[in-house]
Amino acid sequence: MRPPFGIRSRLVDWFGESEEVPGWLGSDLVKVFDARARRHEIQNNRNADRTARRAARNEVTDPWWTSTFESFDPGVTRRPVELRYPFFDVRLASFVLRLPSFPWCLNKHVLREAARGRLPEAVRVRSKTPFVGNSWGAAGQWSSHRALDLLETTSEMETFVDVGKFRAMVNGDSLLTNETLSAWAAISLAMWLRCDALAGAPSGTV
Repeated sequence: MRPPFGIRSRLVDWFGESEEVPGWLGSDLVKVFDARARRHEIQNNRNADRTARRAARNEVTDPWWTSTFESFDPGVTRRPVELRYPFFDVRLASFVLRLPSFPWCLNKHVLREAARGRLPEAVRVRSKTPFVGNSWGAAGQWSSHRALDLLETTSEMETFVDVGKFRAMVNGDSLLTNETLSAWAAISLAMWLRCDALAGAPSGTV
């Protein structure tokens, strides 16, 4: 059983993030990018803010958002669709970070008030419900053997991932449990490199 929502985040605040930098990062990548120093820099920036809204500010300014937004950019997806993120408008973010925590930031109060008269009351005041289902269900689609085969047969993968170390760290199918989320980063990179190679190959050669 997983702990209730929020418990893990609170423990991370108290004791620090437990997952270290993956040991299977490629040596060439480590030479030009000190992942451990970068991780410590991010963690130190998070701990520097001791204001009452520290958690909210850290969530909004987390560097992972940049990676997320860039992954949906038309230059990456190669589709003429541009996504918008209205909740990340700088003016809106600045405004909500100045709101008093109580009552505006409890139980979606600010959103419920903004929706007054715009949504049916049954919808506006409906209680929050937890996510139904296993969010890691997709892990069952990726066995360790399949993941290793993908990494070993993907061109340029060794630039970023030491596949030999990756293989040595595999223990049955535990690779793709929620305790080893970094494995998904390697798999996603391999899939992206493969799709990029297919897109750039002359017609009929792949």
